[in-house]
Amino acid sequence: MRSVTEKSVNCTGCENKQARYTHGGDWCGDGSIRLDFSVNINPFGLPESGRKAYIDSISRLTRYPDWDCRALRQALGNKLQLLPEHIFCGNGAAELIDRIVRALHPRRAVLAVPAFSEYERALRVEGCEITYFPLCADKDFVLSQDFLEFLTVETDMVFLCNPNNPTGRLIDRDLLFRIQERCEEQQIWLVVDECFLEFTGKEKEQSLIGRLASKTIVLRAFTKIYAMPGLRLGYLVCGNGDAMQRIFQAGQCWNVSVPAQSVGIAVLSEEAYVRESVACVQREWEFLMEGLRTEGFGVVPSETNFILFFSRETGGGICGRFAAKGIRIRDCSDFKGLGEGYYRIAVRTHEENEEFLAVLHKLWEV
Repeated sequence: MRSVTEKSVNCTGCENKQARYTHGGDWCGDGSIRLDFSVNINPFGLPESGRKAYIDSISRLTRYPDWDCRALRQALGNKLQLLPEHIFCGNGAAELIDRIVRALHPRRAVLAVPAFSEYERALRVEGCEITYFPLCADKDFVLSQDFLEFLTVETDMVFLCNPNNPTGRLIDRDLLFRIQERCEEQQIWLVVDECFLEFTGKEKEQSLIGRLASKTIVLRAFTKIYAMPGLRLGYLVCGNGDAMQRIFQAGQCWNVSVPAQSVGIAVLSEEAYVRESVACVQREWEFLMEGLRTEGFGVVPSETNFILFFSRETGGGICGRFAAKGIRIRDCSDFKGLGEGYYRIAVRTHEENEEFLAVLHKLWEV
């Protein structure tokens, strides 16, 4: 497997194209969009307990937030069966990615691509040299054993997303464990983003939270499973006390607001909500994948709450045709390792998914 290595530059030297917002969910300024399939959050919306906690927190906005998120970390520790000192909370997973890179100062990193762009952005800001491990389309973007060859003493940090965004593929469990072991042997920081793992129904067997090691950091977010991207709340798990202290010192204090902490504590008890959400998503992704295949699209067999598909029509035309019908989808041409013709949609409610497929069918009839 051939790799590509790039010397990163400071973002002040990036082209405007690189500096633009390229994620899904950019709803501002476009009131014509009725259905947003570009952002991958729980279609059930924020649980009622979270709404009530948010309203109740308004009376406490005159106070500073708990700088250490003590009650929230305790609640997370109870849920995850971890000591609170192994948990650090942040202003969404994106802030935590920044903190990790600033705190640990990697000089050489490995990314399996395509992948979430915030890993690369954070590494570039730090001036890190990046080696890219390309995931192959003809193998449905599954991470292969060849990845182990990239884990050498010259590597300082590895980012992996499990399941991967935007492909929706899980890493083979045995391979993931071997990667973790190799990183321990070679003293490489392994950062595993598990922000979509709850949707797979395989959290217990796949998560590294139960396998804490000195060089492993696991990322999670409330954003996706609890449908609260506007509040910005995520957390990381790490068993290395020195690293945790450095991560804490790498950013501002009071990084998690009073409402975010309150809502986070409230929704952690929503076990039935999570079970029902996962069951719904699993039914609906099969429905959407079959519908896309029926219309002749190439579909990557996702294992989470979004689907990557391919069309021979390039140039972003599909996005424009959907937007004209009030539907937004994610053009994935900006993902390194994909290019034009790749698109991603979120799994939404059955009624919304039916409408999406009906519009898709009509667009391809003409």
